[in-house]
Amino acid sequence: MRLLYVIILILFSPIPIAYSHGGGLDSYGCHHNRKYGGYHCHRGPLAGEHFSSKSEMLQKLQQLEKPQTPAKTLKGIEEPTTGERILCVVLIVIDGDTFKCKNFLDGKEETIRLIGIDTPESSDNEKARRDSERTGQDLQTIIALGKKAEEFTRSYLPEGTVVELELDVQSKDKYGRTLAYVYLPDKKMLNALLIQEGYAQIMTIPPNVKYQDLFLKLQREAREQGKGLWGKD
Repeated sequence: MRLLYVIILILFSPIPIAYSHGGGLDSYGCHHNRKYGGYHCHRGPLAGEHFSSKSEMLQKLQQLEKPQTPAKTLKGIEEPTTGERILCVVLIVIDGDTFKCKNFLDGKEETIRLIGIDTPESSDNEKARRDSERTGQDLQTIIALGKKAEEFTRSYLPEGTVVELELDVQSKDKYGRTLAYVYLPDKKMLNALLIQEGYAQIMTIPPNVKYQDLFLKLQREAREQGKGLWGKD
């Protein structure tokens, strides 16, 4: 009888399961567990979490994209409590105000254009020549300033960085790029940082005018302090 009790106790006692790594990580930083089933994440916002399936993970990821309690960021600006939010992982910086990233939800690659700002062109192209005629600056000066702006953006967006995108009224431009306010891992808005440090000028195109007043204030301060493109650095 005592032996039977010991056998029953062994059979029904919980046994810790050691999860093995069954293959490489996918674009979400997760993988399927080949031995025990389920889905486990090692990187990204869900690192360390276990799910019964990839579908369950995607549902949790959608919940993370919903606006949270406002958190203070740059110069009194708060993370918005309304509006669509998208998580994406940076692939490559194209120039000071444009980069490519992979959407966490569907894995699609998108080109992101920062809303409300404009950095100088970093190569000899049609827009750089138009800007030269409009401002009176020589082409090489514009390109040199554009390269400085690109380096600044690249320093904040190394490959693999997970950022949040906030959309405004109009989400795409005529080139098919996603228009967004970009929030870094420390919750600061990259658009505002570029203006604050003098690496971008304001470019307001209605209806995307949500942070126009903030951008005007930051640009005025950058000019007064001679930051970045404004000449004293």
